[in-house]
Amino acid sequence: FFVNITSHVEWYISRGVEVTALLSMRDRSITEKNKLREHCSMPEKAEEEYELASSLMKEAMLKYGERSSKGRPHVIPVSYEGLMQFQEVYLLNLYKQLGINSSYLP
Repeated sequence: FFVNITSHVEWYISRGVEVTALLSMRDRSITEKNKLREHCSMPEKAEEEYELASSLMKEAMLKYGERSSKGRPHVIPVSYEGLMQFQEVYLLNLYKQLGINSSYLP
């Protein structure tokens, strides 16, 4: 199941909604190992899925990664490994990028 991020962002923008999509990015080797272990027993299909997902995310970042009229991008890539490694610092920085005034830490 894949979502075309670009068309979703465009749909919201066309309706006057200020939208920001967060793209959850994973290390490729971790993604591949997990997919093959839990979801897909065919390496060639797993590779095709990874390439399609990467293509959709790259398209969205190229088209909507620039600042919007509200001063933040419509698309922000988020590194899962970065979040796990830097935790509080990473999350608080993400809040700042999104204009969220919070110090909540799960």
